[in-house]
Amino acid sequence: MTCKANEAVALNIRSTKTFFDKNGVVALKADKDKNPGVNELLKRLGNTATAIPYYAIYSPGWSEPQHFGGSVLTASGVKEVVQEALDAAKSVNTQQQASRASPNT
Repeated sequence: MTCKANEAVALNIRSTKTFFDKNGVVALKADKDKNPGVNELLKRLGNTATAIPYYAIYSPGWSEPQHFGGSVLTASGVKEVVQEALDAAKSVNTQQQASRASPNT
């Protein structure tokens, strides 16, 4: 039930979808009922109890995904954590461009 509530109030609402579209964010949903491999993915993400709902975001430059949320999400909380990932990705891109532009000594 919590999964459906989070979708209704935070994930599948116009403001969140617009934010994702504007920033090139791709949301993925894994359904345990339809794919038994989801439990293994949850374990690899650090959720050894394979409890749901479980939310994680990947960003370039992070060695591990960032876990967020808890049981109940808000639209502003989701956008905040995604913005942090976007900012981290920009930082990594800037660093990579700077290192390519610097001559090797």
